[in-house]
Amino acid sequence: MRKGEKKRRWTAEERAFVVANYGRMSHGEIAKHLGRSTIAVQAFARRFRLVKDAQPTLEVDPEALTPAQVRTLVQRVEMLERAVAEYEEEREGWLERIDALEGRVAASKR
Repeated sequence: MRKGEKKRRWTAEERAFVVANYGRMSHGEIAKHLGRSTIAVQAFARRFRLVKDAQPTLEVDPEALTPAQVRTLVQRVEMLERAVAEYEEEREGWLERIDALEGRVAASKR
């Protein structure tokens, strides 16, 4: 933050944009779109524990898998999908709580 600049609060729209595009766009692209610094976007991501999508590290020939291995992989993928969905619901709940608290703080300052 430059001398004399005031720290801007993140709006609900900005937060939603970062959450929706984190991992799809670079920090710099997100920052440019929002008119914020790259450091601000990185700090936001750390604060809300955002992670970029994991990249596969191992390629497997599907034809070489046994039916039991396929079932195990399907079960693990389903388990991970449920965990991700629960995480996203929890994160959305936190963002909603933050919005509500910011509204209460703003109302108390009036």
